[in-house]
Amino acid sequence: EPFSDTASLPTHLVSQKTKEYVTVALTGDGGDEVFGGYNKYYMGKMNRRYTGIIPRGLHKVIQKSANKFLTTPDDRRGKRFKINKFLNAVDYNGQFYWDIISLANTQEQLEEIILPEYCEQDLFQEYKQLLNINKATSLTDFRLIDKVVSLEGGMLPKVDRTSMMNSLECRAPFLNKKVWNYTNTLPEEYLMKGWNKKYILKEAFRDQFPKDFLDKSKSGFGAPVGDWLKSGLRAELESYI
Repeated sequence: EPFSDTASLPTHLVSQKTKEYVTVALTGDGGDEVFGGYNKYYMGKMNRRYTGIIPRGLHKVIQKSANKFLTTPDDRRGKRFKINKFLNAVDYNGQFYWDIISLANTQEQLEEIILPEYCEQDLFQEYKQLLNINKATSLTDFRLIDKVVSLEGGMLPKVDRTSMMNSLECRAPFLNKKVWNYTNTLPEEYLMKGWNKKYILKEAFRDQFPKDFLDKSKSGFGAPVGDWLKSGLRAELESYI
């Protein structure tokens, strides 16, 4: 079936290289969902602070300006991209986290480019009912949504398919049920202390790593598909559309 996560391309290459040395490999899948490691988890705090200070009418003006001046011409996800993504995901009705995981393709943006008869009113309605979470407000809510929508729906299939294409077996030790259940009993500040993500995990193993290693910034694992479609793949893309 179609699978659109661009990280499947580098994951396939890594699996191909790994197979040259081993037949079974351990992955880090689930570490961020279990221990609270994504940068987007900051968004809950930031959304509450922002909406508590900036009136909705003023936000509309800021958002319009941001979409004009902060749009990036390529696939690099620097500060301009992140600020613009945050401003587009800001929500005054408790739906901001659902907007974030839609990659900032918010309902409002979709309605601008899709005819009404084809535009789904709520892309995540099924998940909201399944998880009994309409307004996601806590780190626990964010992690549970990611566990079902992102991890089970995208990341695990990506690793499973690309590794099996190379006859490589992968195991994810972070996804032990006991570990997930345990972290759900902890106060949220054990997982995200201030702006320090995966706090309890990093502190538990800090003495096993070089100094400052665990404080490095997060790095993505995607592919510059947008740039490819504007250059080498442009003619092929235009032939289809």
